[in-house]
Amino acid sequence: MKIFLLLLGISFVMAGQDPDEGCSWKQVPGGLKVVSTGQAGVWGVNRHDNIYYKSGTYLGDVVQQSAPLGSAWKQIAGGLKEISSGHNVVWGANAHDNIYVRKGISESQPSGTHWKQISGGLKQVSVSPQTNSVWGVNRNDDIFIRKGASLSNPEGSGWQHIAGKLKYVSVGGSGVWGVNKNDQIFYRKGTFGGYGAGTDWQNIPGGLMQIHSGLNIVWGVNKHHNIYIREGISHLNPAGTGWRQVDGGLTYVSVNSADNGVWGVNKNGNIYYRKGAGL
Repeated sequence: MKIFLLLLGISFVMAGQDPDEGCSWKQVPGGLKVVSTGQAGVWGVNRHDNIYYKSGTYLGDVVQQSAPLGSAWKQIAGGLKEISSGHNVVWGANAHDNIYVRKGISESQPSGTHWKQISGGLKQVSVSPQTNSVWGVNRNDDIFIRKGASLSNPEGSGWQHIAGKLKYVSVGGSGVWGVNKNDQIFYRKGTFGGYGAGTDWQNIPGGLMQIHSGLNIVWGVNKHHNIYIREGISHLNPAGTGWRQVDGGLTYVSVNSADNGVWGVNKNGNIYYRKGAGL
């Protein structure tokens, strides 16, 4: 029966495999140091800070099941060291910590029209594909949320400082998560769903150098490039129950809050995709 199903081209989750983990990693042509997946599609930057959009990925993987990997990479004018794909908007930061937002993204113009500089200075920025809430950190690991950023007002109106210190922050369906300079992990209480500034930081056991908030799941990688997912996340238990290691080795990971499809890159800049399932 298994052989017959494979011949028909029907995909299935192997027995004993957690459905939220997906099936397996598929290498995608190209070379990047950072990749981000969201409703605005898959975006990335390479080691030269060149910016790329993956044609055919607009609206997120959930409506691209026949071709979730899109087609060719399209180079976009500009230079960024960090990038984050939201809902009809993309945020990024360059080597000088200048902040930019991609304007004009739509179904007819999925790669947008131009970059607009936003006041402030951040080394890393994250936008939720569901709510367009924006969080970021600066070179001193100070944390900020963009006031008023929403689906109807993607740019927001200013920055609000949040107590604490993080080197990396991520906002998504599972709320706001981050890691500090010691690779300690934190969840921002009161942010489940990707809304609001929350109340305080909850230290989560474990150690990660980069983290990404998805839909009822969080992915992360540690300094040894091991990959982990946070299990048991729900509105009743937003901090989850524990970490479980996933096969493979990555230096950067991004999960789409629409369908939990995952993109990542390894130490050599190779790009990988893993289908989300079980939603």
